Amino acid sequence: MKIKNLFWKSSWFLGFLFSIFTLLNAIFYPGLIHNKSNLLLNNVYIFAIAGIILVFLYSLFSFNQKIQRIICAVLIIFQVFIQLYLAFTFGGAQGVDDFDIRTQAEALSQGSHQWPSYFSFAPNNVGSTIIFSWIIKLCSILKFKSTTTALNLFSFLIIDIAAVCGYFILKNKQSKILYILLCCSFAPLFLPALILYTDPLAMSLTFISIFLVTKAERSKNKGSTAVLLICSIITMCLATFCKTNAIIILIAFAIYTTFKNHSLKKTFCVLLLTLVVFSCCNYFYQQTKENYNFEINSSSNFPYVYWMAMGLDSRTDGTNSKNNINLWAETAKYKTLSSRASYNSKKIHREIQSAGLLGLASLWARKENIQWSMGSMGIESRKYNIYSSSSKLYKYIFGQQNILLLSISQAIYLILWLGFFIYCIKKIRQHKNDITIDNLMLLFIIGIFLFHLLMWETMERYAYIVVLPFLLLSSLGIKDLFTFIQDSKFFKDSRNINVSFIVLIGILCCGFTLDISKVKNKVVSDVPVLGQHFYRNETLTINPQQTLSEHLHVPSTFNKITLVMPSTNPRSLKTTLKNDSNNKNLIEGENFWKESAGDYILKIKNKSSEVIQIQTGKSPKMDLLQQPIKKSKNYFFDITFSNSSLSPLLPVKRYIQLFTICLLITIFSYLRLLKITKLKGRD
Repeated sequence: MKIKNLFWKSSWFLGFLFSIFTLLNAIFYPGLIHNKSNLLLNNVYIFAIAGIILVFLYSLFSFNQKIQRIICAVLIIFQVFIQLYLAFTFGGAQGVDDFDIRTQAEALSQGSHQWPSYFSFAPNNVGSTIIFSWIIKLCSILKFKSTTTALNLFSFLIIDIAAVCGYFILKNKQSKILYILLCCSFAPLFLPALILYTDPLAMSLTFISIFLVTKAERSKNKGSTAVLLICSIITMCLATFCKTNAIIILIAFAIYTTFKNHSLKKTFCVLLLTLVVFSCCNYFYQQTKENYNFEINSSSNFPYVYWMAMGLDSRTDGTNSKNNINLWAETAKYKTLSSRASYNSKKIHREIQSAGLLGLASLWARKENIQWSMGSMGIESRKYNIYSSSSKLYKYIFGQQNILLLSISQAIYLILWLGFFIYCIKKIRQHKNDITIDNLMLLFIIGIFLFHLLMWETMERYAYIVVLPFLLLSSLGIKDLFTFIQDSKFFKDSRNINVSFIVLIGILCCGFTLDISKVKNKVVSDVPVLGQHFYRNETLTINPQQTLSEHLHVPSTFNKITLVMPSTNPRSLKTTLKNDSNNKNLIEGENFWKESAGDYILKIKNKSSEVIQIQTGKSPKMDLLQQPIKKSKNYFFDITFSNSSLSPLLPVKRYIQLFTICLLITIFSYLRLLKITKLKGRD
């Protein structure tokens, strides 16, 4: 028992250290290594907004449960409305990774089981691709034309289901309320649903598995406990088949079981059950891949040591590329899997020896800043390169004017880490550490942290997989903070409240003045209208005097056209864009003129007497793309239509509105706290 208690104390202490380093990075150095701090308002302003949100939450915390439930119901309805709006109005892909998954899912749904080389490079994405193909197939059966909308709805739905699971994990009513408020307010929890990739699936499945473990532990029926445990392990396996780092939930569960207060017999039975279920799931997964004719082509496959070597490369701060260094290209020079493995194994030893302990510590500090200092969890790096239409909210979410969204997310992120920090302290100070489901969540969070810090590639979005366990533990910590404040003598004195709010308003005003000039700075803002910009290209041949054409439906007004068309003889190509009233020539690169919405024909003619090869995109037909090039099945021109303008990072009007709203919330919270103080004084 002493060893188990020491283990859990040490684990919570590690979480405590982790929270300190992350809080310092998030407050003072957000996005420093990747130079992303310019995407946020200044640190003082964000700190003030975080303080205002925290006191506002506390003022809501003091209302009776009926009012709290009404507030939560309104927030949930608003969140559902926003999700539906985004699902129906946002449709696009970055063009790399997510589009590879999307095109293959479309192909699988249409009966084609040929796998491109991308999946030999990233075989961990096969599971998600197969699942998405089932959704697309279901759409075709139900005659639902917009598969993009269906996939958006599916991603939102599975995130929502996972979030609801957190509500039922919690027992305390106040913690439940805080959890709902934080989930509905933290935009980075839901926005990854708009990018078709593995992250929402893996994150949701891992948290659903934690919920099932909770249900199993609370069940008093042995049969129900066994069934729930099997279901939880199956869900963990599904998450692992969707994303590599999700295997950490299985490892965390095995450690959790080992150090839980079970008898030796029960521990052995649960671990054996985990191994058996995982083996069965892995067998069925391999069979499923065989049914879809998936095989890894060793010439395109990269060994696991490649990702480990990347995580230890100080030149790129543990990422794939930086400046002119591209680690994929360095490894791709070696043509066989064994030579790639040998190169990267030697590189790992070389990196460790040359860096030494101090060098590794410096690298780990930079990796920690990259992955954990930004509350946006990677959405700041997202954008659409392929889309058939665009939402009016695009520029405020993935566009150049998302500074408000990112800054508010950062402020909430600070509150979350404060809550996590407080909860870790509470668990460390407990004399008897009850081994409950929060211990499993902690192991999962620490596991993801250490996995990417010590031995794997790092990216901002890799923190997303633990966002729900993190939100839940943070809500517990914030609830403990509010309970402490309620019992504290300091906040029972109205003079102390006056001073605290004067300081908070002073910080807010200071932060507001620091960024007045910054938000006035104008940046080139490209609002997408229609896009077909492909990361991976296919060669298409144009015979002498032949003309290729593609019909394009442009949904709204545009003033910029970007054409990307590398070819073997660009001077002999004539490119025109034609509609009912105009027929204008295009050059490769950027073209500027204003045109209205409508149907256009893009024509490319080979004027020479020689065969010319051009680079195009290739994809199965889908709702994100236009009609393919005429008489060239599944080929598309690389062209983008957008509205380009010089716009401020944040319009001054909105900047003042933000300040005004913050001030009003502060005044409301102040008056509410004064009222509570007077009521307590009468008691």
